[in-house]
Amino acid sequence: MELKPHAAGDFSMAVVQANSKLEDQSQVFTSPSETYIGVYDGHGGSEASRFVNRYLFTYIRKFAMELGGLSPDAIKKAFNATEDDFAGLVKRSLPMKTQIAFVGSCCLVGIISKGELHIANLGDSRAVLGTRASVQGKNSVVAERLTIDHNVSDENVRKEVEELHPDDSHVVVNCRGVWRIKGIIQVSRSIGDLYLKKPEVYGDPNFLQYGNYIPMKRPLLTAEPSIMTRKLKPQDLFVIFASDGLWEHLSDETAVEIVSKSPRFGIAKRLVAAALQAACKKKEIRYKDFKKIGKGTRRHFHDDITVIVVYLGQQNPSHINKNTGAFGCFMSPIDIYSYNSDEVVDKVSWLVHKFWPSLTAVIVQSSAKRLLHFLFGKNFERATRIVDQRGVKRISGVPSGRSIFQVVGESRRKEEYLCYAEHYCACYSFFYDVVNRGEQLCCKHQLAARLAATTEACVDFEVSDVDLAFLLSKA
Repeated sequence: MELKPHAAGDFSMAVVQANSKLEDQSQVFTSPSETYIGVYDGHGGSEASRFVNRYLFTYIRKFAMELGGLSPDAIKKAFNATEDDFAGLVKRSLPMKTQIAFVGSCCLVGIISKGELHIANLGDSRAVLGTRASVQGKNSVVAERLTIDHNVSDENVRKEVEELHPDDSHVVVNCRGVWRIKGIIQVSRSIGDLYLKKPEVYGDPNFLQYGNYIPMKRPLLTAEPSIMTRKLKPQDLFVIFASDGLWEHLSDETAVEIVSKSPRFGIAKRLVAAALQAACKKKEIRYKDFKKIGKGTRRHFHDDITVIVVYLGQQNPSHINKNTGAFGCFMSPIDIYSYNSDEVVDKVSWLVHKFWPSLTAVIVQSSAKRLLHFLFGKNFERATRIVDQRGVKRISGVPSGRSIFQVVGESRRKEEYLCYAEHYCACYSFFYDVVNRGEQLCCKHQLAARLAATTEACVDFEVSDVDLAFLLSKA
């Protein structure tokens, strides 16, 4: 993803998929005064990371409002509520989908608000700060780790787990040189992994048909996040948020050095590429040959990798559009190797933006229509039908003027989906086809919203900024 603005600077995101189905999820929410960053590293499947991606930010904002502001207590309540809701989903799903009991996700959240940086994490995703310092009389940028890796490969974490289970001498065991809880999992904190937490799950007859009974007197894992708050200083330059797929191959110091010595544009992708090159070196394979390897097989070389680089120190970025405000919700970008080359993505985006201004809902130039049908397939036809049926509402806040679209689906139920034209939709297709599989640039509702906005075919509504904020929290 190219550089995007947030309230205190810019940010860059990149993802590379190793598993046959992407298990990492990530998001950045921006407003004129706050920035929320989330990296969710799933394991056993993508259900938990996608669930967290959808609900955690909403809960944080909900409890922050209820408790009179952002605080460690509000963040803990949000993590607990997300865990409880996912546990409810697992229990309801067990008779039909036993595998969901094995699914979990690490969670790394960063929030920049009122000159402070709040970090909360479960698992071994990591946030590393790049800060300017004087080293041996020379100005340099040094790395400062802001999170704790909740991984039993760390001796302190092993001791923590063992102290919680004094009556179980085998709670952490070494399996072929790797420390694991009960010989199964390395992380000690997560959302999900209910088979290691809830007796009503690991004792359920549906689960026992497929999973081995694991004797335990108390939960082996917790969903209690580690939380820190730091007052940002002028010398704090950037923060790297990344799943452990990056840190397996790059040290904190190497990652910070790359960011500090490189141009900002495309910096997240540059970090991912550096990690992949390091992985290739370990496996003694040429990088150009590695890039030809398909998803699934890549898992032998590296894990899914998600990177978000957030630059700091610019309280009111001049490049934020003052007419629309700085609200935005950016989800996991397309895997950087989903196409044969980066240029293909750039060309497709250029073609889309070139022809969109020439569109009308009923009359479309034949050359543009053929090209857009080629780029978007059936989604273009569906989007045009939605616009023709006046199915796109643009809901604008007063007095701010910022807006969100509400698009009517084509099913008989006529469900309405909240979406941003460029980068988010609440529909299933967006998460499955755009985010998870990377097979499409956008869903039909996003395309309809963009088409309607371009041709002034929206049904416009105005609401108060308070009501709009509530809608945004549901998006």
